[in-house]
Amino acid sequence: MATRVLNERGAALVVAIMLLMVLTILMAVLNRTAILEMVSSRTYQESQRAFYAADAGVRDALEWLGKEDSPPESTSTAPDWFYDGTVARKDATWSSWKTVEDLHFRYYIEHLKDAPNYNMSGAIGKNSKGPKSVQHFYRITVEGTNSTYLVHRQLQVVTTKIW
Repeated sequence: MATRVLNERGAALVVAIMLLMVLTILMAVLNRTAILEMVSSRTYQESQRAFYAADAGVRDALEWLGKEDSPPESTSTAPDWFYDGTVARKDATWSSWKTVEDLHFRYYIEHLKDAPNYNMSGAIGKNSKGPKSVQHFYRITVEGTNSTYLVHRQLQVVTTKIW
């Protein structure tokens, strides 16, 4: 016949401590996951801010190009960050950093080539300036950063202008 142990008071304490240990480990894992998700979200947010800064730089460069009365490559007053022909990125002189709110960007523009303007249709050719006009191709390279200059994004756009 089996004898019954009369002193079972400590068993509930052991079960409670083991349950608390399991819950503590579970909470630590969940806390670590939440922190990693927050860091990942912040990194994505800063990356997006740098992208929007680069986008603002593209718009600024396009605005500058649009205000020019003649092709910049044919004038002697072209800024240092404007190149006639291609340039290796390591040799490029960038414009100075510009700031819009807390976003920063800089850029340089390359003149790629010229082509005759064949867009002579009145319906299509709103940009046509006659049979002697020339279409110029430019590459705009822009670098945007977040407010702390830690995250950088780069964009390149090829555009045309007719003179």
